[in-house]
Amino acid sequence: MPFELAWNIEPDERGVIDGRELARELIAAAYRALVPYVDACPACADSLFSAIANKAIDDVQRDGYAGAGLYVVQHPAQLSPADAEAAHLQASRETTHAMLEGIDHHHH
Repeated sequence: MPFELAWNIEPDERGVIDGRELARELIAAAYRALVPYVDACPACADSLFSAIANKAIDDVQRDGYAGAGLYVVQHPAQLSPADAEAAHLQASRETTHAMLEGIDHHHH
């Protein structure tokens, strides 16, 4: 039996779903799904989540980034999906950098 989850995330003015907000929602749902396995212990939930997330990330990196991209929906802005994605990424660059501030990461 298929199991589906839904999120109510509004696209921006270009018709692009903010992948950072979608990821936050997905991560929160995944974390909540693990809590029962560790008797609601925050430290154990963090460890279990990290182990599963690290394995999933390794799998994606090993398999390549096929399917990676932003979700662009039909929108009155009339931009092509590629133009909408490019405009969204440009407009969100400062916010993304601010989110990474203080975290050990490299710069592009």
